[in-house]
Amino acid sequence: MLFTCGPNKSRANYFKHGKVLEFAQQLEWTNEMVWQDVRHNYNEVRMSGLVPLEGKVYAVVYFVC
Repeated sequence: MLFTCGPNKSRANYFKHGKVLEFAQQLEWTNEMVWQDVRHNYNEVRMSGLVPLEGKVYAVVYFVC
């Protein structure tokens, strides 16, 4: 998956969740389970999903450009 993020957002994610956003590049995206988050009007296409890595499953939220 092509992935970009700003350093401030990545740092904030680390302090909130314990992972820098660049960690997402290591996930096994070929095995993702993903769906569009339509709970609210976000003014963007927002996706939620579950992606595995080394026997663990990570919850992800991202938007599509």
